[in-house]
Amino acid sequence: MKTLFTIIIFLGIVIITVTTNAQGRNYIKNSGQYYWGEGTAQTDQEATKRALNELTQSISIRVTSEYSGSQIESGRDLRESVKSIINTYSIATITNPQKIITPLDGLVDVFIYMDKNELAKIFEERKKLVCDIYQKAIQYEAGSNIGYALKWYYYSIILMNSIPTTNLMFDGKNLVTEVPYRINNIINNTKFTVTGDRVVSDNEREITFRIETFDKPVQMIEFNYWDGSSQVQVRGIDGEGVLRLLGGSMEFDRLSLDVKYSFYESRDEIKEIGELWDLVIKPVFASPKQVILKKELTDENNLGKKIESEKPKEKSDSQVFINETGSNKLNLYARDSCDILNKIGKETLTFLELLKSKTQSKIDKYYTSDPFLYNKIKQLVKYNNPSVVGSDVNAEISKTATGWELRKIRVINKYLTINKLSSEYLVLDFKNDGSLYDITYGVPDDVYKKVQYQSQWGNDWNNRQTILKFVEKYRTAFLCRNITAIDSMFADEAVIIVGRYFQKTSIKDIYKYMRNSDQQPEARYIQYTKEQYLKNLANLFKKTGDIYIGYNTLEILSKNNQKVYGISMRQNYNATNYADEGYLFLLVDFEDVQPQIYVRAWQPKEWDEQSLIRLSNFNINRAGKN
Repeated sequence: MKTLFTIIIFLGIVIITVTTNAQGRNYIKNSGQYYWGEGTAQTDQEATKRALNELTQSISIRVTSEYSGSQIESGRDLRESVKSIINTYSIATITNPQKIITPLDGLVDVFIYMDKNELAKIFEERKKLVCDIYQKAIQYEAGSNIGYALKWYYYSIILMNSIPTTNLMFDGKNLVTEVPYRINNIINNTKFTVTGDRVVSDNEREITFRIETFDKPVQMIEFNYWDGSSQVQVRGIDGEGVLRLLGGSMEFDRLSLDVKYSFYESRDEIKEIGELWDLVIKPVFASPKQVILKKELTDENNLGKKIESEKPKEKSDSQVFINETGSNKLNLYARDSCDILNKIGKETLTFLELLKSKTQSKIDKYYTSDPFLYNKIKQLVKYNNPSVVGSDVNAEISKTATGWELRKIRVINKYLTINKLSSEYLVLDFKNDGSLYDITYGVPDDVYKKVQYQSQWGNDWNNRQTILKFVEKYRTAFLCRNITAIDSMFADEAVIIVGRYFQKTSIKDIYKYMRNSDQQPEARYIQYTKEQYLKNLANLFKKTGDIYIGYNTLEILSKNNQKVYGISMRQNYNATNYADEGYLFLLVDFEDVQPQIYVRAWQPKEWDEQSLIRLSNFNINRAGKN
């Protein structure tokens, strides 16, 4: 009897609830004060998805008239396009969304609604995103990183075209007009000056440029040119760009260089940009730079003159080396007194000769006795196809913790399947006896000098130089697809930086991670991402024709008075069928004789400053050593 009574009470509650919900829904639908949507399915999640779709349709009908023809991609149905754009707004940005769930004949019925006054708040979140990206572009422009400045300005336009407004005010400026002005201003004030034009071989011609924006050397820029058969993308660094003309294009007497600003391949790095790319108008900016070519122009050797002027007045040695055929000339400068300069010079000439021929027989002849160098040079040549820039090589010798380094051999990497040429520096490491020890791709000169300058305040150049060496070895491992080296750097144990190898230790739990904001990932994220990341990376290495990886920012911070450093790098991939970008954070401890890496955190597609892992997230507990 008691059970029957309970059932009757329960059914009564259900009937009252259903009736109340029905009355509430009718009021919401007829009041004209709300946007609403409903959906029925077997699960709450599926019914909610259907309700959200109807809610989106309701909102899109309302705001369609507020979008202009300059925002929506032409050739598309306006109402459907607006609905698709509204779908890019996360439901999480809706303030106080209301939801009514009702059981219905074994199914679940979901009714979602929101006050029409809340609609403006959805667009406010998108406006904030635009302003954040705009501020990043301003920072890149101030640092002469023209490639990234243009990219982020352009992305802010894509986002603005998803907002039904003709005015977006920030810091006293209307970004709807301000951002296009800045893009045009940068492009119009970027100059390409030919500094070298030489015939490399019967089938190849090399052109070098000085690249300046607002009369300052660019830190990084990308531009395209037509080589007679396809568009080739060139990456320039430190105010210089290099390109090659092959076959019939060797006879060109002028070139049209297009400054890159749209960065289609990186669109998915910000979720909203990827979703909007085919929906909104993408403006076109006139960027061609006409350059007259003169075959009689030879290398000006600006770099050599620059190094000459920067040579220390004391403890400085210099020497010129020329190989037997006279095809390679090496101007070598030593910042520190170096009694093995002659041996280093001869070893370098041997390597330059190998780079020119790129033949297996030369690799076998000179490096078979050193399996490490033998494999590394093979991978470097196979995956990056580097060629030395210019007829003269001007380089510096400096002392390091493990011997000597020769910095920097200018090369141009060639990636055929992605039509990309990348200006790079090669760094050669030598033992104390002058024998070649390792080869890496160096950081841009602008980054190197910045780290040198920062070391003055903490008198810690030796530590920062070691960090730079690690960063260069890390990037080179990617460019040479050395998954074993990358795996050691991402091991769960600590990693000791020692020479050209990375040794694992059993030391754990020396650090404690703490979130500084809700946007930052939880502690388990740091361990979580490694295994899957490396697995995906190994698969990518196996099946991809070309892979380019670069660092666009590098920040090194020290922790109070401790010998602990945090390294933050913005890392980007550009591969044959894949592109990705994100932030890499490393925590390095120099307390012991050999520096150790305790944390390696990879945050793919992350760019928001509030979400990034920083040095301030960690406390160090050296008592935890085993």
